[in-house]
Amino acid sequence: MQVGDSFEGTNVPMFEKWKTMVWTQFTLLHPILNIAYMPAQDKFTRPMRSTVLLCTILGGLVSGALIYGKAPPTDILAKIISAVITSAIMIITPLIFRSLFIIGSGAEFKDPSKRFAVKAATVERETAYARQLRMAHEARMSKMNIIQKQLYLLKNPAAAPPPDPDPPKRKPIPFLVYVAYGGATIHHVSCAMLVLMYGMTFDPDVANEWLGMSIFTTLNDWFITKPISFLKAATVAFILIEFAALIVEIVERGFTWLQGFLADKCNIDLRWLDVKT
Repeated sequence: MQVGDSFEGTNVPMFEKWKTMVWTQFTLLHPILNIAYMPAQDKFTRPMRSTVLLCTILGGLVSGALIYGKAPPTDILAKIISAVITSAIMIITPLIFRSLFIIGSGAEFKDPSKRFAVKAATVERETAYARQLRMAHEARMSKMNIIQKQLYLLKNPAAAPPPDPDPPKRKPIPFLVYVAYGGATIHHVSCAMLVLMYGMTFDPDVANEWLGMSIFTTLNDWFITKPISFLKAATVAFILIEFAALIVEIVERGFTWLQGFLADKCNIDLRWLDVKT
């Protein structure tokens, strides 16, 4: 047996699977961690990610300045509404530039399942724990593929098994990358000028409150709102994936029992349905 081959008894605890899925959500979608833990050979590069992050920071400062420039909020309800408006502006602008960068560079809108394939293909040495996770994921996908082929053969007995579909490859559009960089540059310069202008016109108390609200909104989005949303999304995805794996296991065992029952009791041979690849 070679190092890295699958073997009987390979089992990753459910908590470790859930923890890995949560961490993958953080490293893929968090505005700071996705820069530090960028997948190897990803076309959505660190300069692009840093540009999107800077859009988030400047957008929060400008949106707060626009709110305080009209009438500084005094009561708690007005401050909450201002924080919600600031968060909306901070989300929409980075999302536009991020989409332009990803579509233009030909990158993929990655999900946790694709992260394992990227990591296994680009990292020279794989840890034992990462290898177990990859083998468990590949075994689950292989079982689902086999069941799909068996169902196809039941409907079309004379036909050959359908070939595995090739994943579609996104073609890069370099023009959109230039548009994104140009738009981001205009956005950064405009925001910097607005921040400078409002910073010189605000009173010291208003300026301190403006900066405090902008910093609080940014930190709240990075360290409270996004982590909670990532935890919920990863938990729901983990439950659905484990439920699907359980259904696949039940169907596979039921089909094996049915195949043996028909062969023993009815002399019906269904061994031609055994698809191993």
